[in-house]
Amino acid sequence: MALIATMAFVFGCGLTLAGLAGSLMEVWAGRRLGLRDPFVSTHHLARSLCLTALAGPFMLVNDVLCAVGEGRRQAGAAVAGTALAAIWVAATGTIVAELAFHAAALFS
Repeated sequence: MALIATMAFVFGCGLTLAGLAGSLMEVWAGRRLGLRDPFVSTHHLARSLCLTALAGPFMLVNDVLCAVGEGRRQAGAAVAGTALAAIWVAATGTIVAELAFHAAALFS
């Protein structure tokens, strides 16, 4: 049971970080979040890597949903893209939780 609780906590951490970062980026840019300009650009590689690391799962899901809605992809691609985004959120959440635990240990 502790493993399920830990995985839920890690997933929640990643989802919270990606959601906050994605929402702030959408407000900043004034357009829908995606793996395209102004969020991802070859001219600003460091910024693109940081933004993709923070809100990449939502960028991926938005692009997959847009492609399925336009008829460019089928439902199988949507399932695969959503599964990949869930794994990405869990990986990001693991990093965020680990950093939070290390920061808490510094202050105690």
